[in-house]
Amino acid sequence: MAIAYFPELPADLVQSLQNMGMSPQKVEDLSGVEGYPGILVYMLDNPETMLQALRSAVESSDKNTPHVLLIIAKNQLELLDRAKGLFDDWCFIAADIEEVALRAHFLFGRVSGNVIKYGPLEVNADSYQATVNGQLLDLTYMEYKLLAFLAANPEKVFSREALLTRVWGYDYYGGARTVDVHIRRLRSKMGDRHANMISTIRSVGYMLTTKI
Repeated sequence: MAIAYFPELPADLVQSLQNMGMSPQKVEDLSGVEGYPGILVYMLDNPETMLQALRSAVESSDKNTPHVLLIIAKNQLELLDRAKGLFDDWCFIAADIEEVALRAHFLFGRVSGNVIKYGPLEVNADSYQATVNGQLLDLTYMEYKLLAFLAANPEKVFSREALLTRVWGYDYYGGARTVDVHIRRLRSKMGDRHANMISTIRSVGYMLTTKI
């Protein structure tokens, strides 16, 4: 599995990623990385530049951006707030190198080619179709995008605001009710047996889960 990193990673981390079957490849910037299932963004050097580059890549993308793992220092926690909606997971570089590599493998390894599989759900990024137990779901484009995003980030809770940012985009001016309506429609189309895979976390938001 080829993954990208930017701008540079410690050599021992690159080696650890390789040992886990990943092929880390350095990119010169964050444009044109959509062909990768994931990208590690090393925030320790020039964090302002990294943050600006990441925001620009997400905002300018006309397709799904790769999953993003931020690597930060312990004194950079405030970056998480400022990068809200731009990343999928994060860890301290002070963590054991193997732990960082495992996080990357867990996050990026859920994507097999252009198909995301999670429990009975399968989402195909090439055909823009999704199935549950092999049954094709009749989805609108935005329903598909929302379900694909949740499927790529299972067991992780997203607020309505975060979903608006990541799925609808920064230039969308609709309210949080838009998310609720699309969630309700998705549940209906998934059927009674699987509707509760999209779980409501009271006062927080939604997540995709099979632990029901």
